[in-house]
Amino acid sequence: MIFFSPLSPVSLTEHPDRSEESLGSNKHDGFASVIHELRDGLALPDCPLFVSNRHSHGAIWDPGRQDIVVEALNGVHDLPERKDAEIDQAWLLSALKAAPVASTSQDTTSIFGGVLIRHFGHFFHESLSRLWWLGSIDSMPIRLQRAASHLQALRSNVWFFMPPWLDEGKDLLAYMAEILAGLGLEPARVHIISEPTLFRHLLIPFQPWGLSLDPSTVDQRYGCDSLQLMRNLLDAYRLPGLPVMPPLAGTAAKIARNTPFRVFISRSSLPLDLGRLIGDVVLDEVLAEAGYLVFHPENHSISEQITLYSAADELVFIDGSSLYLLWISRLRPQATIKVILRRRQGKWITEKIKDLLPSASSLNWEVIDALLGEEVTSEQDWLSHNLIDLRETLQRILGRAPSSLTPAARHALRDYARKLIAHTKPEQQAAVLQALMEAMFMPPSRGPESRRKRLRLKLVSLGHHVRSGVRAVFRRLRHPVQVLSPTKKSGIP
Repeated sequence: MIFFSPLSPVSLTEHPDRSEESLGSNKHDGFASVIHELRDGLALPDCPLFVSNRHSHGAIWDPGRQDIVVEALNGVHDLPERKDAEIDQAWLLSALKAAPVASTSQDTTSIFGGVLIRHFGHFFHESLSRLWWLGSIDSMPIRLQRAASHLQALRSNVWFFMPPWLDEGKDLLAYMAEILAGLGLEPARVHIISEPTLFRHLLIPFQPWGLSLDPSTVDQRYGCDSLQLMRNLLDAYRLPGLPVMPPLAGTAAKIARNTPFRVFISRSSLPLDLGRLIGDVVLDEVLAEAGYLVFHPENHSISEQITLYSAADELVFIDGSSLYLLWISRLRPQATIKVILRRRQGKWITEKIKDLLPSASSLNWEVIDALLGEEVTSEQDWLSHNLIDLRETLQRILGRAPSSLTPAARHALRDYARKLIAHTKPEQQAAVLQALMEAMFMPPSRGPESRRKRLRLKLVSLGHHVRSGVRAVFRRLRHPVQVLSPTKKSGIP
């Protein structure tokens, strides 16, 4: 049984003098500059490492270099260099000594796909970039056409790391399979590296896009238009044939008579432990009354969501992962996209979404910033229930704000409050109530300076007396309050 060792060069093939394929005149021009070719690389999915100060898992060991393959590292903020990767050397040494070649081996040519992140938004943003070669070859630069043509013709399996970020799962989630299939990578060819695996021949496409990679840096290194390359991949998405979904069928008459088809993509059905807006159910009721279709994307397939978004004249989102499906939708010319911010970072996400929309210049974009308080129930903005000015938000969407709530809106708000009390921690409930009370004292001015002051409020920490008083209020809400008898002293002056 043969083992890897980082202490001296080790060969596991009949060709001990090389681990990388010689990419000379026998390969297409430009292939070597965008496809790193590796022989006898060992993939270590559990290898802990920091790349540009971000913790992750998964590295590929090159026995010829006696080092990890830098080209396979996931670029987050910059294109990684070896100095940017910090690895636990003791863990690596132990893993290399303990990894027998015969345990798992892939003897045919394989393609490295990067990382699959089990989060809808991060999957879109970070897991698709090394698949650029699946796009339309005719729309690529000549030097990339040859590389992409070669990879497409191989029909090889594509292997991904799946780092344990939100959970320990190693299976391909349904939405991942549907999106990858739409891009031309059928699920049968998608594989997760879940144990140390020896790849006899591994092709590693370069990474043109990342969480916050600077496109100009990528373009300069690889001589391409990285945004156009990613756009070309997303344009290749093919929607499987399916009948018209019920929400569209119900609005067919409205579309036929040229009435604007308006959709509000709601977060109100998400669990209370995920990021939402305080009192978001009011938006559902008011916008439904105004003629919007209130849509909960988590209850529908990817295909149904794309079909709906592609038919809409106006889409209103609360910032979050659902925005990413705009990348593979076929939006109507001059469609209106409105994004309600639930956190400051939402503005950055919206700009990133626009970067990869081919029709962004023909769309009517509006970001609605009515934030009053962030990190209200959690210091993690993606989990927090945050406070916005609902009246200002509705004014920006409808051109008017209701003077009062309808009975249906009041009922929805009452149910929301009861669920909040039943399913959240007292500290979170106290923070919500404090945020609402502090909002009562905020000036009506919408000037930039007053907005900044409001956003500095971190409404999670409460003073002891305020916390005790607010908890007492919620205890009374949990239990029916007995009516005091006029013959008894209440103790209230």
